[in-house]
Order: sequence, then structure tokens, then C-alpha cells
Amino acid sequence: MCGICGVVDFDEKPSHRAVELMNETLIHRGPDMSGISQFEGCILGHRRLSILDLSESARQPMVAPDGSLALVFNGEIYNFLPLRASLEKKGHVFRTTSDSEILLALYQEKQERMLDDLNGMFSFAIWDVERRRLFMARDRLGKKPLYYHFNGHRMSFSSELFSLIQDSQVPRGLSQKAFLEYLLYDFVPAPHSIFSGIHKLPAAHMAFFDQHGVTLKRYWQPPLPEHDQDYEEAKEKLAELLSDAVRLRLISDVPLGAFLSGGIDSSLVTALMTQSSSERIKTFSVTFPGTSHDESKWSQRAAAHLGTDHHEYSSNLNEEEIFPMLVRHFGEPFGDSSSLPTWQLCRHTRTDVTVALSGDGGDELFGGYDRYLARRLQIIYDFLPVAFRRKIFEPLLA
Repeated sequence: MCGICGVVDFDEKPSHRAVELMNETLIHRGPDMSGISQFEGCILGHRRLSILDLSESARQPMVAPDGSLALVFNGEIYNFLPLRASLEKKGHVFRTTSDSEILLALYQEKQERMLDDLNGMFSFAIWDVERRRLFMARDRLGKKPLYYHFNGHRMSFSSELFSLIQDSQVPRGLSQKAFLEYLLYDFVPAPHSIFSGIHKLPAAHMAFFDQHGVTLKRYWQPPLPEHDQDYEEAKEKLAELLSDAVRLRLISDVPLGAFLSGGIDSSLVTALMTQSSSERIKTFSVTFPGTSHDESKWSQRAAAHLGTDHHEYSSNLNEEEIFPMLVRHFGEPFGDSSSLPTWQLCRHTRTDVTVALSGDGGDELFGGYDRYLARRLQIIYDFLPVAFRRKIFEPLLA
């Protein structure tokens, strides 16, 4: 992951020091490179975790060749290669092999309609020098975070709350509504944050900020069910979509791995990785010896069946050390206790790989409701083609 931040002010010169502080606080998101660029009325900051194109030429903020646009980007565009080929046919010349540069060229071609072309997880901001306008967007499911504060003439934004409040002009008053939402959901849903003056850009939304103010607009809606679709064809389509999704995520210039618990989600993702990669996949899991929720039996069986290079780490949590760190990074109340072992797993995994694929998307979307997730996983399993299930899952249950 990377970290983005910035300040736009149409009344006063933006504070360079404010963006420096915000950017320094994001170092854990992007330890490889750091950059700050200043324009009239706008300062952008970026911390980079290098995944595609590790060279200096891919440093951000990234400025278009004609100087008309500047980009800060957190995420990954999975279909950047076909997009690049299409843009090259239209005359665009690229200086890097990164997916970031694709966003600048797409904006030049289509402005906000560029979002229709993107397959990926992202939050980004583009400063349009000629229009004196900030364009921000967040991916369809909100995997990448983006917080902002707007006071009528000034916008500041960042990937994390703790970074954003380094800007002294951002208020820290408690939002009573957000607090009640947390008590109801165990997290604070967008567009609110725990601070009354700070908002999250909602998933599948874009925002424009210029001298006329801020405009938010939804650019995507979840598709409606196709009730007349043939069931067998739908199963085959699901298998194709899953395979394609994993294959696209394997495009990387750094080592890749996977979290493997032995459950349906993680086993499926890992199995598809082994089918799409010529190298032995590294897998990682955290164990809880002597407890009822220890999944090491299943992760070991899945790893043996799939032939992965498996690594296990026994959970030895030091809550007094970890908890303050997590509170700082979340920036607001978050009631999912699985964040503790997840943090430990990520810390160990980072010593071997830079990127790890995970099948754990349900907790992020649905707040950790176990019975709902169990039902969701069963539906996915039942929906897969029989041959696909027999090849991947049934040997694990034998």
C-alpha cells in the first residue's frame, strides 16, 4: 500500500509544513519513496510502497509531461496493461512501466469518465493545474481509504485519520452520530468519521473541489441480479471471474505470497495462484495452539495439497505493545478483535514477501458477522462447478 495526502487552499498559500507532517506520519504505508510537490494553491504528498516499476521515474507525486496534471495514487490498477496499449494507440508515450502513469493519461482522455475503465483498488487525487480543480476518487468497494476535511475554501485529505489531523486546521471534535454508529456496527461507516469535521469519501464515489466548493458523485452501482441467467453457465462464469481476478493480481515486480487459513476463501485464492504461477507460492498463517479456534490443521492440509512453501507463526500477542499502535493506525474506534492477529501475521509475512493475497474480504465489508460469512462461503462453494470443487477442495476434506 501507499499513502497520499495534500492541501488545496484558494484563499491562502497552503502550508508546506502541514503536508510534510502528514506525509511523515504515513511512512509505514510507503517506506520506499517519499515526495512532495507544490503548485499554485495546492501541495501534494506521497509515500510509496514500490510494487510496479521500482525505479525513480515512478516516484510520486507524478506530473504529466506537459505539467498540466499531478497525481498521488494509492492502490493498484489490475487492467493497466490493456489500458496502456489502448492509450499508446492514441499517441500517449509512457516514461515508466507503472500503473500510476496510466491514470494521468486516462484523465487527459476522459476526465472523470476514466473511472468506468478501471479494474482495481484505489484512492487517488489529481490536481488539474489549468482548471484549478482537485479530482479525487475511491474504488468501487472502498478497499483503499480516503479521508478529507473541507471548511468552505480549503480542502485537506489523507489516507489515514492520524495523518490528516497533523494539519493544525483540521478540527478534532467528537461526532456524536459517528459514535452511535460505532456502538451499532462496531465500526464507523462512510461518509462519517469519529471526528465531526472529517469525512470519508464513500466507496464508488468521486469528488471535485474547486473555487465553487465540493461536489460528490457516485460513479458505480452494484449490478442487479440476473434472474434469467442459466445456473450452469453462471457457475462457469464465476470460476472464470475468480481465476481472472487472481491472475491479474499476480502482476508484480516484487515477491508475492498468500494468507492461508485452510478455509474456503483463502484456499481458493491460493489454489488459483498455484495454477497461474510457475513458481512455488509462499503461504502464511498464524496459529493459536491449544485453542478451539486454531486453524493450523486445515492450513497445513491445504498447503500440503497445493504444494506451497508454508510458514506458520504462533500467536504470542503483546496487547500492551500492539494495541496503541493499532489505535493510531485505525484512527477511530474499530471493534474487530481479529485485527490483532492479522497485524502479527502481516508483520511476519513482510520479512518474506511485499504483497500477500488474502481471501478475507467479508469482514471488511460486513463488519465480521460470522454466521453471515459462513453462509456466504457456503453459497460460494455450492455455486462453483463440481469439477472445480473436486480438484481444489474435496481432497482437503478427505
